[in-house]
Amino acid sequence: MTTTTTLDALRAILAKDHALPHGRMTPEATLEDLGIDSLATIEMLWNVEAEFGIEVPSEPVPLATLGDVADYVDELVAAQADAPLAPGSTTAT
Repeated sequence: MTTTTTLDALRAILAKDHALPHGRMTPEATLEDLGIDSLATIEMLWNVEAEFGIEVPSEPVPLATLGDVADYVDELVAAQADAPLAPGSTTAT
């Protein structure tokens, strides 16, 4: 059984969207060094929403490195998995 980590999923998204080589996508790699500007960061976060089934808040968050993004996604997944369901809803709010 293979376990895909958050970092692995981010690497797959960036490799597909930006043709980045896997070796450059370390947790310490800055988004700037990877050529990921603010627009590309927004696009990446949209893909993260689809990949992880989460909602990324619209408030800006300082995400300097790929590791920062992975940690942020893990926090969102954990928080949204623990969120109570709204009355009459089938998804967490």
